[in-house]
Amino acid sequence: VLVTRLRNDWVASDALLAQSQALWQALGAHGKALARLRNRGQCWLRLGRVAEAQACFEHCEQQAAADGNVVEQIDSQLSLSTLLAGQRQWAAALQVDRRCLQLCWQHWHRHGLGYALWNPPLALARLRRPEAALQLMAFAQAYWEGSVGALSTADRRSAARVRRLAAVQVGHARADRLWAQGLALTLRDAVALALQA
Repeated sequence: VLVTRLRNDWVASDALLAQSQALWQALGAHGKALARLRNRGQCWLRLGRVAEAQACFEHCEQQAAADGNVVEQIDSQLSLSTLLAGQRQWAAALQVDRRCLQLCWQHWHRHGLGYALWNPPLALARLRRPEAALQLMAFAQAYWEGSVGALSTADRRSAARVRRLAAVQVGHARADRLWAQGLALTLRDAVALALQA
C-alpha cells in the first residue's frame, strides 16, 4: 500500500504482495492469501494487464464463494465491476454490481452496501437509464456520507459526472427532481431500485 501510495510503483507493489500472499498461504490463512491475490490483480489492472486482472478477480470471487468468505467475495465483485466499467462493458458491470448488492443486503454488510450502491449509477447512465442513475447516485452519495464518511474529491467528481450524463438525457429540471427523489429513498427502496433498474 505504501509503495503504491507514495511511489505509484505497481510493479514493486505486486512483488511485495506476492511475498505476502506466499506467507499467508504458508501459514494456512487461505482467505488472507486470496485477498493478497486480489490486490495483485489490482496492480495488474493498473499495469494494463486487463485480461489477467479480470481472470484474477473472477477466480477470487469464485474461490471466496466456495470458501464461504463473504467479505472477500464482495471485494472481488467490486474489483471486477470496476474493471468492467473501465472497459466500458456497462451491462456486464451492472450484472456484477447486482450480484454484489444482493450479497451485501443478504449479509447486512453495511460498508459493502456503500460501494455496491455507488457503482451502478454510472453503468445505468451509460445504458440510458437516467432516472434510476440519478436516484441511485443521489442516494448512494447521501448513504456514504451518513454511514462511512466524507466523500473524496474523486468521488465527488464521479457523482457529478453521473449527474451530468443523466441530465443530458432527461433535462436539468427533471434531473433535479429525480435527484431529490433519490435523496428521499429508504435503503430498502434503493436496493430494490438497483436490482430492478
